[in-house]
Amino acid sequence: MTSSHLMVFFNLYLFAVILHYFFLLLLWACLFGVTMFFPLSHNN
Repeated sequence: MTSSHLMVFFNLYLFAVILHYFFLLLLWACLFGVTMFFPLSHNN
């Protein structure tokens, strides 16, 4: 396993981690938006 292969593997791993945290952040933002805006629409 050469260093170039290791760099490619590391870049893919980093990309997967960033994508994973991005989707987690998106999920939390959706949940927070629903909990914030649902009572407002429910009261009206």
